[in-house]
Amino acid sequence: MDATDRTIDIQVFVATLQPLSAYAARLEVLGYTHVPHPDDSFCPFFHRPRHWPHSHHVHVVERGGREERRTLAFRDYLRDHPDAAREYEALKRASAAQALSADPASLERYAAAKTDFVEHVVALALDRGYPRERSGAG
Repeated sequence: MDATDRTIDIQVFVATLQPLSAYAARLEVLGYTHVPHPDDSFCPFFHRPRHWPHSHHVHVVERGGREERRTLAFRDYLRDHPDAAREYEALKRASAAQALSADPASLERYAAAKTDFVEHVVALALDRGYPRERSGAG
């Protein structure tokens, strides 16, 4: 089992993404490190611990915003379509086997390797009416 088997991904919904300091300081107290990236405009990213391998990833999105809808649609679609979930798992494992290291470029390649699949599933899910309304937190 490698580090990707043990990484917990968490999505946090906030009223507004700016100012980042409104929630970044609280996450830092809990041991999370912010990773500045162009995606900060719609999904700031934090991880814990500071150095690889990470045990936790936190993705912050605006409540009711486009990115929240996209990520929930992806999650719900995979929950309802086990074959797609297995395909995603296989893709992640194959990509991780080639790219896992503390090198930021290597980790970026790992993320990029998943992009086409994720974007395809998100488009399909949104077209089919996802995310599904559920009671309580996801």
